[in-house]
Amino acid sequence: MKRFVAIASLLVLLSSISSAWGPVGHMLVAAVAWKQMKPSTRREISRIFRFGDEVAGNFGGQFDHIDYVKIDPETASDEEIEKRVGPAFIQAATWADDVKPDHNGNRAQHVAHESVPNPDFADLIKTLNGHLTASEPGENSDLKAWHFVDYPLHFNRSREVLIDTSSHHPIDKSGPKPTAHALNALRLEVQPNIKKLAPNSTSDPHDTAVYVYLLEHIVGDLHQPLHCATVYSTSFAPNPHDRGGNSFKLSTSKSSLEGLAFVAKDNLHSLWDGGPNNAILMDASLGITEPGKMSYDQILHVADAWIQSSAPSVAKANSLNPQSWAKDSEKLAVSSAYKGLKQHSKVTATYAKRNVDLCRHQIVLGGFRLAKLLDSELN
Repeated sequence: MKRFVAIASLLVLLSSISSAWGPVGHMLVAAVAWKQMKPSTRREISRIFRFGDEVAGNFGGQFDHIDYVKIDPETASDEEIEKRVGPAFIQAATWADDVKPDHNGNRAQHVAHESVPNPDFADLIKTLNGHLTASEPGENSDLKAWHFVDYPLHFNRSREVLIDTSSHHPIDKSGPKPTAHALNALRLEVQPNIKKLAPNSTSDPHDTAVYVYLLEHIVGDLHQPLHCATVYSTSFAPNPHDRGGNSFKLSTSKSSLEGLAFVAKDNLHSLWDGGPNNAILMDASLGITEPGKMSYDQILHVADAWIQSSAPSVAKANSLNPQSWAKDSEKLAVSSAYKGLKQHSKVTATYAKRNVDLCRHQIVLGGFRLAKLLDSELN
């Protein structure tokens, strides 16, 4: 029961924090992946997670890896791995947000399991921060820039958002270190460091656990359209752009939603972060009225339902090129996220339905691809 309570409390306490998808969305990406990956991959994850982090979340939530050391991955049944490692894998998808400081500058407390060496995960994060250079001030700490890749968009004369095909952008910046963004983080830092814990491996298993956490999170981020695009305009001054929709303000009025169970937000980015929550609220067949309080079993129930309704084609699921994912998300930002909206406008029922349908589709697609990546790296 303890791990189920931990998941529910984490969802409640983080539900108002702006982060890619939000905890509900990231956990659902991981839940879909957990459902789709090979049993041998699950078993390898159980080996890696024995060396994982326990974080007392910086917003008061409890990120709690339960009972790892009591599991022998060599002899544990598939059912035991499902029961004990499954919840941890799903929770781990929020780790990259948990370790960032909160709005008051407070950081998460890192605590190693009492029966394994005490890994200093904060030092690992500091080291990783030094490998890539953020393109904007304030993003070169706590892996903040690893959560997005901002392809540039612009307004046309009618204030419609279009892809910017002409401007040089910071993601192309050359320098002594590669630019920090989600694609470089995956290509240069995360994927090269995820590998099986072979008996003769020289890899630090504690670090390997963190790289799995980061892979879970970044794959989810790259399927959120507003983590792959931002509108450049002087109207967002002093910022040069709208920060992936964070500065694109919306009305929170629900008068145009025709009674839909849809929670309006005051900016576009938060609206899309909360899209998975709204997708659950608007689907009465799920029987869930408080997505932020879901148990582990309910998260799996939603994942099963969404896999049934929104499973991608084999070709899409097998596409393992993160840059292609990001460019697809950029296109979705134009064709769906920004489409039909002006700053300070109300969200309509038509837009709300389009939003939740696309969020559900992107969550499932991200989960399938995460499973394929882990199957490939850990088998």
